[in-house]
Amino acid sequence: MSKTTILFFTQLLCGIGHFQTDVTINKIQIESDPETSAQAGSPITLTCSVSIVAAPGLPKNISYLFYKGSQNNFLLNTSMTTEPKYSFTIQSARATHTGYYVCVVKLGNQTATSETYIEVTGQIQRPRLTIQPMKVIEGNEIELRCDAAEEIPPLEFTFYKYKNGKPSLVGQRGTDAKFVTHTLKVTETTDQVYSCKVKGKSLSTTSSYSESVTITVQDPFSSHLFTIEPQSRIFEGDDFVIRCTVQMSSLILSDTKTELTITKGTTMITKSITDEAKISKKATADDTGQYTCHAKWKETLKILEKQVTVAVPVSKPSLRLTAFNSIVAQGDRLQLTCAVVRGSWPIIYTFYKGTPEKYFHQSILNATAGVYIIPSADTADSGEYFCRAENNAGVKHRCERSQNININVKGTKPIRLEYHVPRILSLLVLFLICRYVHVKYRKNKRRKIMTQQNQGSVKENNVVVYSKVKEKAHPNEEEDYINIPSSKGTGTDSECDCEIN
Repeated sequence: MSKTTILFFTQLLCGIGHFQTDVTINKIQIESDPETSAQAGSPITLTCSVSIVAAPGLPKNISYLFYKGSQNNFLLNTSMTTEPKYSFTIQSARATHTGYYVCVVKLGNQTATSETYIEVTGQIQRPRLTIQPMKVIEGNEIELRCDAAEEIPPLEFTFYKYKNGKPSLVGQRGTDAKFVTHTLKVTETTDQVYSCKVKGKSLSTTSSYSESVTITVQDPFSSHLFTIEPQSRIFEGDDFVIRCTVQMSSLILSDTKTELTITKGTTMITKSITDEAKISKKATADDTGQYTCHAKWKETLKILEKQVTVAVPVSKPSLRLTAFNSIVAQGDRLQLTCAVVRGSWPIIYTFYKGTPEKYFHQSILNATAGVYIIPSADTADSGEYFCRAENNAGVKHRCERSQNININVKGTKPIRLEYHVPRILSLLVLFLICRYVHVKYRKNKRRKIMTQQNQGSVKENNVVVYSKVKEKAHPNEEEDYINIPSSKGTGTDSECDCEIN
């Protein structure tokens, strides 16, 4: 190759390198019209201008990109032109247009940015809510979509569910898009009405509620029945049938089976994964209680309850007499008790004397015994007594009669030792005390006489001598004066005055 050719290629390569390095972005600036603030609904024009230094004849294709947000959150517009200035217009500004705007210029392998802040006063657009699907069964999920097409992200969306006309929050989410979706599960058939709101992330103002959307929510069980036969009153020995049935909604397409459970109180009796749970038996008194039918599909649970009372006929009553030692004396308290071992309430207790044609007392009680009391028995209360107990615990009225008992009320009260024992004991104790005092007194008296004789204190000629004898049996005793007869006279000892009745 000749030297001329090599020189040509060398100059060509150097020229290319000169093109890549001789294009420089000198200055970039973004401006807005209006400059710092705008009213909602008015247009906002953003203009990005750039100053470029380039060699003559070199191409100058400039890329302009407009973003909302200082972090280039949302791209508003992009364009490429050779002009050193480019404008982009927001036709109808909203409150969410408030914020930083960034212009990015790209030229070759060079990039430059500039930003400005604009505040827009006014209301935020009312969003639009859509829901899919519109027909669901309780326990299924729905998707809510809230749109704010004319607002500028970043935005925050809030979803609400209405209960008795009052909204309650069910979801909240921020996004750099103009819409957001939220999925939730319908837990009750009353979860039918929804709405949403939107606000700018950096704003305190919020839009009004969207128009509410109403969906159709069906119970997964189109029918749920709990039957007990016989339907009216159940008597002991009857054929007793409990049946729990369910029919599922036509909207259910899954293979999930329904679980049916019958319980009595807290005890499970039977369980089934078909459309029926059933119990058949002869009714007994133990079958009385609260029964519950549980129908469960996924997380949906339905409960039906029924009270069962098995009526039991009364047993033969027994008549008992309450009296001391089965002896009834005039003036005694007399109690008659008519009792049954079993029988459904209420029970009618009737007391008779002598003849079954006429009763003297009757009571209707929720109890297994009836009582009649004579506070003070009289001889006229003597006679033959019996009672009857009855209830409606069978196909026919059930009535049972007790045995007969004879009561004889005595006119004179017998002497009862138990009444006199306390008195006898008290008199005996009093007698023993008096006897002890008497013996003690006589001993003291003799001792004093002997002491006086030894001291020569007795006077002669039958003169009565009074001697003062001081003897304290206890520290607090008073001094006693004793009349002592002369040695020539006669005297008698004092006796105890205790009277024993």
